[in-house]
Amino acid sequence: MRFIAFSDFHGAEYKYENAKTTVNEIIQSTKLNFIIICGDLTTRGGPQAAQSLLKLADFPVDTYFVFGNMDYFERINQNLENAINIHLNPVKIDDCDLLGIGGDTRDIKKDISAAKEILKTMKSKFLILVSHIAPYMHCDLAYNDRHIGSKPLADLIKNIQKDKRILVCCGHIHEQWTCNAKLGNADIWNVGPKGILYEIIDSEINAQVL
Repeated sequence: MRFIAFSDFHGAEYKYENAKTTVNEIIQSTKLNFIIICGDLTTRGGPQAAQSLLKLADFPVDTYFVFGNMDYFERINQNLENAINIHLNPVKIDDCDLLGIGGDTRDIKKDISAAKEILKTMKSKFLILVSHIAPYMHCDLAYNDRHIGSKPLADLIKNIQKDKRILVCCGHIHEQWTCNAKLGNADIWNVGPKGILYEIIDSEINAQVL
């Protein structure tokens, strides 16, 4: 299974166009199953702005997203015409479970209990957890040398059953783009707008910074 994860396009048309070029170059040589966007599709934009920007990218595979602190949607679980919102909306793809928990640190704190209950129902041995905010102390170091990630999210990841392999894709902290860290049996990646190509084979994660 192969997919690309992006974050933090922030409404910049050239970033969507660059992502389109990246995706099209990759699918010329290999199969790509889906795209993930880890929030901040816009800068203070709503769903119409996000949909228009995604039309520029015109991704040829399914696109899954959570929104970030700069996406001003009326509902945190609002879908787009051309992308599927996975905030507390689990998706099973082959032998992999996919779940998002979007928004800012306050949204995560509010929704973490619901995420825990959903995770109890997800039985695959491989989990992709998509967030905009990074887990506390992991790829969350801001420009002022403060860790500003989510403590509830870090606790959630640590307490997921130990026989499950986990990939966490996030964004938000621009200084930490392409950062990789470990938390228990989870690989944490702050993916950034240039994207990271993942290949999952027998629960092993191969990552290529683009």
